[in-house]
Amino acid sequence: MESSVKKEKYLPFLQAAVITAAFLIVEIVLQELGAFGEGARLYLVDVPLRVLFGCTALFFLKRHSSEPLKELFTKKVGRRTWLYLIPFAAYLVLTLMTMLAATVFTGKMAGLFALNTAQQAATGFYEEGCMRGLMMCGLLKHLKDTKADRLKAVWLTGGFFGLSHGLNFFFGQDIPSTLLQVLGCALWGAFMAAVYMQSRSLTLVMVMHAVWDTVVRIPGAFCVFPESSLYLDVTEVCCDVIQFGVLPIMAVVICLRYKNTEA
Repeated sequence: MESSVKKEKYLPFLQAAVITAAFLIVEIVLQELGAFGEGARLYLVDVPLRVLFGCTALFFLKRHSSEPLKELFTKKVGRRTWLYLIPFAAYLVLTLMTMLAATVFTGKMAGLFALNTAQQAATGFYEEGCMRGLMMCGLLKHLKDTKADRLKAVWLTGGFFGLSHGLNFFFGQDIPSTLLQVLGCALWGAFMAAVYMQSRSLTLVMVMHAVWDTVVRIPGAFCVFPESSLYLDVTEVCCDVIQFGVLPIMAVVICLRYKNTEA
């Protein structure tokens, strides 16, 4: 019996890990083969790949989930969850406010940015379906009755999400930037895991993921900024405080104040 419960708890987690590893291996191989190329070609190859792996994750999720897959996409988001998302929204607003310091606005990247937005939507679909939906499927069956269990489920998921971004080193990213990204993604991933635990809405976390990844790219795509700016420095510090401080604290708060039903 204990062995059966352990398998039910961790098998979906392991399957999500294998899907993630397979996706990263395929991406690395395609990069080495030059399949991504330049410009629009990158997105024409990458977007379908992410959708394919996202569908694979949902296939396994459907087999494991005690809830119908349709319900995970149509579940109503309660007021409690929206309150938890205030720091998330504040980060996005601050990011857009950096554009007030721009010296030049340009639309030269509008075409590629539209394709990049499609890529972020595909990323939200794949990563949330795999990292939150499938990976947390078994954990949420057996690790949500106590505060310690919920913290374990959320931070285990967030930690793996962060570590999976460590392989960006193989895509040309330097070591310090990669380590910072691993930390940031682990904290952010824990927050997303906690939101999913509270809401049980895949649609919500998929949209949140896509919106976050899109908004943080808007200033760089359409603005030219001065080399130094106190306004930008202050805004960046505020964003860092939210990402590295407020969001992980909120993840803990959700775990401690978790309720099966939302008001």
